[in-house]
Amino acid sequence: MKIVKGAIFTDIIDFTFAGTRLYYSKINSCNGPSCQYDVFMRDLAVGVNQETKIVTFPPEYDLEDSTYKGHFKTSADGLRVGLLNTTIRSVSVYAWIDGTGLIELDYICKFGTKGNCSGTGSEYSDVDPMAFSTSGRWVVFFTFSDRWQRIRLYDLENPNDVKLTIAASVQSGSYIEHACDPGT
Repeated sequence: MKIVKGAIFTDIIDFTFAGTRLYYSKINSCNGPSCQYDVFMRDLAVGVNQETKIVTFPPEYDLEDSTYKGHFKTSADGLRVGLLNTTIRSVSVYAWIDGTGLIELDYICKFGTKGNCSGTGSEYSDVDPMAFSTSGRWVVFFTFSDRWQRIRLYDLENPNDVKLTIAASVQSGSYIEHACDPGT
């Protein structure tokens, strides 16, 4: 580790080191309860004082009812960032890819479809489990609803195609409450 004088970081929501990069987020603005955050990158191999804003998230078109709080995941090489835009009834899965920008991978709604989603209950959070493969090609997102846990796998080389959904369930009740029950 090297300490560099002159780099001042304030009002950081989330941060991570990935590859030669440091990523962090800061609040940008709020419209009622929904806020947008700027995600920044500093390539430490180039210089600690060179800040680059990679994205303002969630996008303006996906801001309504957002409960996003500024958290994200990165690939090990630092070339990809995963973001989850949550509401009390849905989650949109996004990836920022260096050289490509922000792409929406999926929209998950318990009752309905995008633009016509209903329901209540904050089942999703921007800190829900999400991870990248070591190659950075694949991203996986774990979600649960009612008695089901689902694992959704996305191919970043073919981002419009959810490659795999694996589902596990409990016999009755909520998956969170009964996943460790005997015989489940």
